[in-house]
Amino acid sequence: VCNGASPLFPQIYGGGKILMKLIGIGDNVLDCYLWRKELYPGGNSVNVPVLAHRYDGSETGYIGVLADDAPGRHFAAALQEEQVDVSRVRIVQGQSACNYIALDEAGDRSFTGDNGRETVQWKTRLMFTPADYAAMEQYDLAHTSIHSLIDAYLPALSHKTQLSMDYSNDGYTHQNIAQL
Repeated sequence: VCNGASPLFPQIYGGGKILMKLIGIGDNVLDCYLWRKELYPGGNSVNVPVLAHRYDGSETGYIGVLADDAPGRHFAAALQEEQVDVSRVRIVQGQSACNYIALDEAGDRSFTGDNGRETVQWKTRLMFTPADYAAMEQYDLAHTSIHSLIDAYLPALSHKTQLSMDYSNDGYTHQNIAQL
């Protein structure tokens, strides 16, 4: 436990833990484990607020696009169950993004494909409204990822709140770091 507030992140103290308000912005995907016939919501921009809330009860939210199909409704319900504010989520008619995961001969996970360009996440690019920007200002930190496809918005977002970016293994460049 830190005894002093960081100049970058105002803290809320409760139960001996440091809490922050964190919002995820952008990508989401369902992982479909084929051999188990199970579907798990996730994605870089969703996992961080979910895990922050689980860890210390931080107040969290998410801004993104979900489909109105059964997997999309499952995704939204899972976020609500995790106590993530979904009031800024767009629900769009269409198909949810899904990674299909199988086990290889060694028992390791392998991604066997996805439905990328046929999904609402691809067809309906996330654009921000004044209400979205106002909501972002209520958070100490916004987390997004290279997969969110919002690079053009990063400079504006950085004026609303502190940014955290997941570049994964395939997206890091000096050019996109400079955008932050």
